[in-house]
Amino acid sequence: MSRTYVLGAARDSPADLVPAPNAARIQLDPIVIPDYLDTTDILLRHGAYELVASSTARWGERLSTALRDALASDLSARLPRDLITTTHDPDPSARRLRLTVSAFDVWANGRCILNASWSIAEKGVDPRNPTEATLLLPSGAEAGSGSDSLVVGSMAAVVAMLADRIAASIDAIDEPITGLR
Repeated sequence: MSRTYVLGAARDSPADLVPAPNAARIQLDPIVIPDYLDTTDILLRHGAYELVASSTARWGERLSTALRDALASDLSARLPRDLITTTHDPDPSARRLRLTVSAFDVWANGRCILNASWSIAEKGVDPRNPTEATLLLPSGAEAGSGSDSLVVGSMAAVVAMLADRIAASIDAIDEPITGLR
């Protein structure tokens, strides 16, 4: 039997996710990922050069969409005072978060690597210098004993780690400058 997975956990009820009326607005642009990853196949890395599609599982949507939805959900949890949106925000004060993923590899044992860079464009100003991170989740099981749920869980855990980094960079922008006289 084939299973269908999503990358993000189920969201809380909409009433729990309503930000304050004066919330900062952050538009998460479509995520750029390598073409070979942007599929509904769950791809496992085998060795240095081989990717194998799971025969028992698939994504419920293309990986770029799944990644954007999961990241938006994770950022909403970490930045509850902000409004995170994945649709066009016509508000000229909205920040734009741009993310490029150069690698998102997972092995059957749960080892997962995500290499991404992001920039935040403020209120119509050119984006700040991109920030880059390589995130690694070590294997979660003995080689060969991996399951689809272990693979998806590892990928979701690395996306959560990325959300931590991005939220910290957004918080750093919002911190008042101290020590000035």
